[in-house]
Amino acid sequence: TDVVNSLNDEVETMGSLPDGADESFEFGRHVNALLRKTRASGDYFYPFEVMQAFWYTEVCAEVLDPDYSDGGEERVPLPENVISLSEYRKMRGSR
Repeated sequence: TDVVNSLNDEVETMGSLPDGADESFEFGRHVNALLRKTRASGDYFYPFEVMQAFWYTEVCAEVLDPDYSDGGEERVPLPENVISLSEYRKMRGSR
């Protein structure tokens, strides 16, 4: 309910729904910076901080260290223009 009310208030303040990528980004950024609480969490949190923590620990950990494994699904191969730090270190150490 709080999220819906926040979104409605933001649309009223703006005078319309976001138009274009920039306004949509700012709209989402503003709404995700509002303090929230869920029945499951029991404590208040900022959605942006939760997503940022997830991004750093799950996504960045795998990109920065491809040997990182959480026991989940197999990793998607890195694109050709991305250098695997662990592979680079192996190549450099073998010289």
